[in-house]
Amino acid sequence: MGNIIEVLSTINSFGWFFGFLVACFALNKEQRAEVKHFLKRIWTYSTKAIPVLLALLTAAANIWEIYLFGSADSPPTRKDILALLLHCWNATSYFFFGMVLFAFWMKEIISKEYPVGSQT
Repeated sequence: MGNIIEVLSTINSFGWFFGFLVACFALNKEQRAEVKHFLKRIWTYSTKAIPVLLALLTAAANIWEIYLFGSADSPPTRKDILALLLHCWNATSYFFFGMVLFAFWMKEIISKEYPVGSQT
């Protein structure tokens, strides 16, 4: 049953892609320019937002693993302690780098919206 769903979803993806291409060719030049501008704007924001979100989700997953270590009933083994150290390191580093990416992204947005020369 799982293979049938995978095949149907692949066929559906190709159908949507083909339908999108047909719709794009059916547009006139002005509408194509609007669609290109819209897709470019989405691409610009998604290439900045997705890495930040993935870094924060990875940090959250590692924090969840740290919580599970703390709530375990059995005594920890060496493997568990090593995994705890790795989860602590991953949670800290991914959160830090996610915030650095976010700061760079916000710096770019602020400089675009509030240029220094426009202040009086």
